[in-house]
Amino acid sequence: MTAVTVRGLDEQVGRLLAAQAAKNGRSVEDEARAILTTAVLAMVNIVPQCPGRLTAAEDRICGLVAQGWTNRQIAEQLHLSERTVEAHVSAILRKLQMPNRAAAASWFTARRAAPQGA
Repeated sequence: MTAVTVRGLDEQVGRLLAAQAAKNGRSVEDEARAILTTAVLAMVNIVPQCPGRLTAAEDRICGLVAQGWTNRQIAEQLHLSERTVEAHVSAILRKLQMPNRAAAASWFTARRAAPQGA
């Protein structure tokens, strides 16, 4: 994997990136990597095929991940433990063969946007 180095950003962009990283509990570099992953997948319109089917619960959780929800927010909304949500997210990433939540979110969004039967 290519290293992400965040230097020379416009000050306002840097502040926004740092704030988003803090909100998501990630380093600035990890946040930049997640944003870039989503952007690149969207840019080239990659919709990876799902090698394993998601359960209804996993599909719902993946949709909430795609909306930017944290595990804690998902747990509260669905009346689950945070650990149960973590297990579902891990299963989603494994089944989709995705490296991170951003990639799974991009997949989910692209799948929903694809015409029916595509």
